[in-house]
Amino acid sequence: MDEIRMFTALRPAPPGSADQIRQRARARLDAALTEVPASPRPAYRVWRRHRLVLLGSGLAAAAAGAAIAVPAALPAGPQGSFVTSAWA
Repeated sequence: MDEIRMFTALRPAPPGSADQIRQRARARLDAALTEVPASPRPAYRVWRRHRLVLLGSGLAAAAAGAAIAVPAALPAGPQGSFVTSAWA
């Protein structure tokens, strides 16, 4: 059996009445449009999450700045400091 014959055999029956289908669709649409949406999440939960993200990114930026500034501020010398010849 090829696809065309299979689809022909499995084809659903045509709808009984287009008006009936239109009325059901209209009722579903009206119900969806008049439905009251659920209340949004409280703002303090959203702010708490954003505050944690901001705090984490601030700490990462501070650590990156310290990783750049500390070796540059150390005195260069033969005693084995962190400063390389490129920084000196």
